[in-house]
Amino acid sequence: MTMRNPAAEAVPVNAPTSLDPVLVPVLERAARYVVAYEEAFRNVVAEETYTQDSEVPGSTRVDAFVPGRGPATSTVRQHRVTRADLVFVRLAGDVPWGLFRDVFEVNGQKVRDRDERLEKLFRTPSPSALEQAHRILEESARYNIGTAARTLNVPTLPLVFLHARNQARFSFEPGGRRRIAGFEGLEVRFEETARPTIVTDATGGDLPARGRFWIDPSRGTVLRSEVVFRVEPRRAEGSIDVEYRSQPRLGMFVPWEMKERYEDLRGATRPVFGAPMQATARYSNFRLFTVTVEDEKAALPPGSPEPRPDR
Repeated sequence: MTMRNPAAEAVPVNAPTSLDPVLVPVLERAARYVVAYEEAFRNVVAEETYTQDSEVPGSTRVDAFVPGRGPATSTVRQHRVTRADLVFVRLAGDVPWGLFRDVFEVNGQKVRDRDERLEKLFRTPSPSALEQAHRILEESARYNIGTAARTLNVPTLPLVFLHARNQARFSFEPGGRRRIAGFEGLEVRFEETARPTIVTDATGGDLPARGRFWIDPSRGTVLRSEVVFRVEPRRAEGSIDVEYRSQPRLGMFVPWEMKERYEDLRGATRPVFGAPMQATARYSNFRLFTVTVEDEKAALPPGSPEPRPDR
């Protein structure tokens, strides 16, 4: 997954010429919230419990046939639970948040000593810190199951769509209301209408996004995001749903749970994933630390005001 510079390349296609009056103040508040969040949600450490499930094609049974399809093919179910340390840092570029994962347990078995090596790496000024962190990230990726290259699973990624510089690239429609963890949220449905898209695949192909946000209409706080990325032309889809919860220790909302699903679309001539895969990540034990990454100055991020639930 890569991200283009929308300001330099955006060419709106069927861009909306009007916006529902109900959404105007909500999206303005959401844009301000995202800008503040870019500054606040960085230099953050958390723990992740990641549950993955997939069914991959197994052996072909020559003694069993499916009418019109030929020999029956068995499937092999895969299940894996990993625990990892995560570090969220602010890096230069179009994606405000860099996420680095360091797995320390697989299916209840330790795979390394838990020594907070990512946190120590970013805390200590070093020109090679970022390079070492990428090596750790690649090392941890070998515990993923299935063939999906999961580079979209950064829980804060959908917030980029609500940034003021990107909102014109989407159509927005209001939906219903729903309470999430004690907060009232307005459903805001969206669809990316500009090309090239903000998020692209490894070859630079478009990955148009659609979905919905649940936003506190009075404060602009994002309570939940549901995004579907489509591999064109209608080959596969990947969905990422993220729910946020208030974290008093940090004075802000943080990702609480992320659910992913990747699957090829029926009739696709060139499968992307080969087999459906789904995963659920739960995040806990959030804390802040001081970080230096190349040209960034070490600094604790400012806390953002915590919205209070309706009484």
